[in-house]
Amino acid sequence: MADFFGKAFCKLYTLYGQWSPSKYFVLAFDLLIAVVVFLLVRYGSLSAEHRLYDVLSVFALFFVSFVVVRSYVGLIRHTGSYDIFRVICSGLLCFVLYWLVRWALTSFAPQFLDYIPTVIEMVLTVSVVALFIVLIRLVIKFVYFVGKKNGSRQRSVVVIYGAGSLGSMTKNVLSSDDTVRFKIPYFVDDDFAKSGKVMDGVPVLSVEEGLSLELVEKYNVDTLVLAMPNISPDKKRMVINEGVKMGLHVLSIPSPTTWMSGTFKVNQLRDLKIEDLLGRDPIFLKGEEVRTFLKGQVVLVTGASGSIGQEIVRQVLRCDVKKVVSLDQAETPTFDMQFEMSRDFSDAVSSGKLQFVVADVRDEVRMRHLFSEVRPTIVFHAAAYKHVPLMEENVYEAVRMNVFGTKLIADLSVEFGVKRFVMISTDKAVNPTNVMGATKRLAEMYVQSSTNSSTSFITTRFGNVLGSSGSVIPLFRKQIEEGGPVTLTHKDIVRFFMTIPEACSLVLESSLIGENGEIYLFDMGKPVRIYDLAVSMIRLSRASDIEIKEIGLRPGEKLYEEVLSDREKASPTSHPKILKAKICPCDSAKLNAQISELQEILSSCDDFAIVAKLKEMVPEFISNNSKYSVLDGTRECASVS
Repeated sequence: MADFFGKAFCKLYTLYGQWSPSKYFVLAFDLLIAVVVFLLVRYGSLSAEHRLYDVLSVFALFFVSFVVVRSYVGLIRHTGSYDIFRVICSGLLCFVLYWLVRWALTSFAPQFLDYIPTVIEMVLTVSVVALFIVLIRLVIKFVYFVGKKNGSRQRSVVVIYGAGSLGSMTKNVLSSDDTVRFKIPYFVDDDFAKSGKVMDGVPVLSVEEGLSLELVEKYNVDTLVLAMPNISPDKKRMVINEGVKMGLHVLSIPSPTTWMSGTFKVNQLRDLKIEDLLGRDPIFLKGEEVRTFLKGQVVLVTGASGSIGQEIVRQVLRCDVKKVVSLDQAETPTFDMQFEMSRDFSDAVSSGKLQFVVADVRDEVRMRHLFSEVRPTIVFHAAAYKHVPLMEENVYEAVRMNVFGTKLIADLSVEFGVKRFVMISTDKAVNPTNVMGATKRLAEMYVQSSTNSSTSFITTRFGNVLGSSGSVIPLFRKQIEEGGPVTLTHKDIVRFFMTIPEACSLVLESSLIGENGEIYLFDMGKPVRIYDLAVSMIRLSRASDIEIKEIGLRPGEKLYEEVLSDREKASPTSHPKILKAKICPCDSAKLNAQISELQEILSSCDDFAIVAKLKEMVPEFISNNSKYSVLDGTRECASVS
C-alpha cells in the first residue's frame, strides 16, 4: 500500500512538474478564496441564499487589488519573499480601497452602506485571505520540492566557492533546478571574516577546511562551482588544482554578459578549461592611446586568417580605422573568417571597410598591385610558416615564406610610404635549433636593417599562444576525447604561453611605442612544464586511464624556449609587460649580399646547401635532433682550420 501511494505521489508530482498554471488561473483561484472566506466570515456558510451584491463588492475590491499589485504573476512552486510581500501589499490595498468606498458611501449615499461588509468583517476577510493565499502557495512549494527531492533521477553534492552575492545567486539557481537534485552542504570562502558564519542557511567554511579531503569525502561532494569573479589567477589555480586532485567536477559561473534577466541557468555553468589554469594577472593596456594612434589609418594584416592575424583584425576594427585589408593565401580559413566577421562586424564587411584578399605574400606582381591599390599606412606582418618539424622537412618553402615573403612586404612598405611595419616573430628565433626559427631570425635581421627610410620597422617577439591552430592544447584535447594516449615529446619540456587577445593587444601597444629597428619582447609569465599541462588537462576532463606517452623530441625541437639570445640584453619600456631587446646592429650591405646568395642557392632546391647558408648567416643556429646537425660539425672544423 505504501509503495502504491509512493508511486502515485511521484506520478502526480511529475504531472505537476510538467504543468505551469496560467497567471489568470492563479488570479481566478485567489478571487475564489477571497469570496469563500468572505461568505464564511459574514454568514458562516456558503449558502446560495446570500445577497449577490455582497459577493460582487468583495470580488471587485479584491480584483482591483490583485490586478494593481500583480500578486498572481509569480510561479507558485518557486514562491519567495517578494511574492509573499506582494500578497500582503494586495491585502493592504484592498483595505485602503474599502475605506475609500465606505467614506464615499457615508458621505454621499449612506443608504447603500448595508451593501458592503462592516469594518470588522473586512479586517477579518483581508487578513484570512492573505494568510490563506500565502499558506497555500508555501504548501504547494513544499510539496513540489519534496517531490523533486524524492523523484529526481540525478543527485549532486555541490560546494560553492564564494560566499558573496554571486555565491548566493548560484545557490538559488541550483536549488530551483528541475532536473537535478543539488545538495549544498557548505560554502567555501577565502575571507576569514566570513568563515564560521551562515549564509542562506548554509555554513561558510575556510578554504583549508572546506577543500580538505576529509570533509569532501564526509559529504560525498562531487562538484565544485567557482562563484567568485575577482579571484586572483594564482588563487584560482590553487582552488582548481585542489578540486581536480580530489576528483571533483570543477565548474564556473558564466560571464554576466550571457545572463538573462539578471541571473543565469544551470546549463550555463561551464566546465573549466586549461586556459583557466594558465591565466595570470590581467595586463592593462593604453587602449585609448592605441585607438587614437590607429584612428583613420589604412591597415594591412598579412596571415590574417591565422589565430594571431584574425585577432589583430578584430582589435584594429574596434579602433575606428579607415580600412582594414585581411590578406591570406589560405582560401578556406579566409572564407570561414569572412563568415564570422560578417556576423560580428557586419557594418564593416558590408561597407567595404573590411576587405578580404586571397593572395600570396611571395607573389611580387600581386603584392605590388595590392599596395598600389590600397595604399596601407600600417602593416602587421603575421604571415609565416611556423610548424617546426614540418618546416625541417620543407626547407625551401620555409625560406621562401619566412625570409623572402617578409623581405618583399618590407620592401614594398618602404616603396609605398607605409608609416609603420610591425613584424610578428617568435621566441623560436632566439638561439634557433631548427629551420623555422632560423628563418624567422633572418627575417628579424632584415627588418632590423631596413631603417634608412621613412618607414618605422618594429619587431615583436613572443612565445606560444593558447588555443592557436596546431598548438599543443588543441592536440591534447583531441587525444583525451579519443581516449588517449596523450603524446608529448619529452617529460621535461617547458614552454611559455599567453592568450591570443593578450598577445595581439601587446602587438598593437608595441606599434604605438615602438622605435625604428627595435625588437620588442613580451612578458610571457612563468614557463609551463608540458607534462604538468597534460596531467591537468586529463584531470579537468575527468577521464580515467588516459596514458601519457613520451615519444621523443621531434626534429629541430628543444626542451625550453628563450626570449633573448646570449648576445642580447633587454631594457624596460613605458609598458611594464613590454621589454626592448638590445641587439647588435646588422651590416645591411653584407646582409643584402648574403640574402642574394641565399636566393641563388634556393633555386637549387638543395636542402643541405640552403641550411648551410642559413647557418652562415645566423651563426647561433645550431640544429638539435635534426639531420642538419652534421653541418654544425662541418662548420666547427672549418672555423678551426
